[in-house]
Amino acid sequence: MEKILDRFAPDSHNLRGLQVSVQQMKAKVEIFKRRKICKDVEYDKLRVQLQDVENSVMQLFGMNTELTENVEGHPLTSNVIVAARDIKDPICLAEIGHEEK
Repeated sequence: MEKILDRFAPDSHNLRGLQVSVQQMKAKVEIFKRRKICKDVEYDKLRVQLQDVENSVMQLFGMNTELTENVEGHPLTSNVIVAARDIKDPICLAEIGHEEK
């Protein structure tokens, strides 16, 4: 189970980095708009695209958080481990952190 949680942590970190990048880009676009560097049509397109990206990142971040909480809140039972050992599935055992010995 720890391996599963370890996979979610980098995703969360990357999504936070994307969120920061989008916020920085939005701030730059606002500066361009105020300085009249870009046309209103270009500004509107950029603003809409950045908002779409920001919404997607937030949705992914929420899903990542929810999945992490689900894994943390529902520990694997010994029945799952026993079943994986019974069928001698090394991949399944490795995924749940119980390599066959």
